[in-house]
Amino acid sequence: MKLHWLLALVVLSLVVARADDTEPPTVFFAQIVKDHGTVSISDGASLFTFSKDGTFKQRPLGISGRTVEGRWVEADQSWGNASFIITGNWSWVNGISPPSDPRRMVMAIYPFGKFGTLEQFGKEIPVYKTYFVIEELVKTPAAPPTPQGP
Repeated sequence: MKLHWLLALVVLSLVVARADDTEPPTVFFAQIVKDHGTVSISDGASLFTFSKDGTFKQRPLGISGRTVEGRWVEADQSWGNASFIITGNWSWVNGISPPSDPRRMVMAIYPFGKFGTLEQFGKEIPVYKTYFVIEELVKTPAAPPTPQGP
């Protein structure tokens, strides 16, 4: 009888060990953007779009809301999340906003997500459904004016 229990324990150990080997690898959000070119995430009110070339855009899902045009860089990759620094000009759709409102935002985007869709004005938009946190949002000094041609 002891031999049966020992054999059952060995088989169970092998099954558990095999299950651990089949877990999908952790893929960080920056790699997903690199692989897909452009990836959007959402908090239900806004769409945050990251492009492989470093551009970042935020737009509202409704008829009014915050917009951001800027750039992103990956700041840190640690287990469970990756931090991204976004710098850009904040504005507003269908509302009053200053002509220049430069800010820096730090987002932590967790690597455990999946692709899905979100509806906006009757159209389905592809999004990467993941958990993220805005860790910091601060005003930054205005960028110097862009030089004009002759």
